[in-house]
Amino acid sequence: MPATKTHLTQLVAMAVLADALGADLEQDLGRVADEVAAAVRAAELVEPAVALLRDAAHVVVTGRGLCSGTALETALKIEETSLTPVRGYSYADLRHGPISVIEPSVVAVLVAASDGPMLEPMTALADDLRRRGARVVGIGGDTPFARACDVHVPGPDLPEPVAPLGLVVPAQMLVERLARARGHDPDNPRGLAKVTRTDSH
Repeated sequence: MPATKTHLTQLVAMAVLADALGADLEQDLGRVADEVAAAVRAAELVEPAVALLRDAAHVVVTGRGLCSGTALETALKIEETSLTPVRGYSYADLRHGPISVIEPSVVAVLVAASDGPMLEPMTALADDLRRRGARVVGIGGDTPFARACDVHVPGPDLPEPVAPLGLVVPAQMLVERLARARGHDPDNPRGLAKVTRTDSH
């Protein structure tokens, strides 16, 4: 399986380090395990997103702020396990120029925390992408964000500073089920190597 556990534990390590440096995340970190467990219990909620993505000709994934990393990780995992080209963009990069490629053949996956200053622009982006003809899958966010998307996957009830720890889990479940829906084994992606070799020159 691609490095899903590694990604999540690295996020936890960074959050613990940020807390130790004075970010005051301890209380919110204490809620993460319950939110992750709730997401796992509700795994079937990703199925409408799987159905929308299964036959997509083109996929883009985006997020903003602290959720940008989750968006890029989601794009990478879809590409690795479903064997389809996927473009991952930060919100700013997508807005800057690549948004010109958005058309009805595109399914856009947007990853958003349930609060914070980045949420309203992500909701506006969902509206904009749909006006351009794309179909939009939202992961996380709040009620207005969900309404702006064609399909919505609930995210964790966590504040923005720790939201990526919970958001990556429904994204990973979406990736796993999408790979199976496309007839691939997500536990054994073609071409994936656990050891990375680099040239000596």
